[in-house]
Amino acid sequence: MIPAGRTELRTAFNGHIKLADMGRGDSHLLLLFYGIECGLKSIYLMRNKILKTDQINEKNNLLNHDLFGIAKKLKLPAQTLSITSNSFRSSTGMALEIKHVHECFRYGIKIHPDDLENLVKLLQALKVWIKDNI
Repeated sequence: MIPAGRTELRTAFNGHIKLADMGRGDSHLLLLFYGIECGLKSIYLMRNKILKTDQINEKNNLLNHDLFGIAKKLKLPAQTLSITSNSFRSSTGMALEIKHVHECFRYGIKIHPDDLENLVKLLQALKVWIKDNI
């Protein structure tokens, strides 16, 4: 993994979110997902007085794409995370953890419409929380 600092992650959050807000396709959702991940990690670094992502202890499980795991470490308000469950389904019914959802957007695999709606609500709620805390 390439080490990134808080400022770089915050810049990535803002850039990804700006482009993600321009549409609703898979590419926009991929940027939204990655933007949220960058924003959460930037806040984590700030709160824990860590300079770069390579200084995060791997047992904290923050080096993957588990937005729920990172959000729980940050003690986000329960109402932000209660929007949806931690599991989603592809349109074919395959179970997906949130840490794998970005792969659907990246590879063009469709998410079940009900789960996609809940996922977008979650990502939007996380985006608001991050903007208030970054």
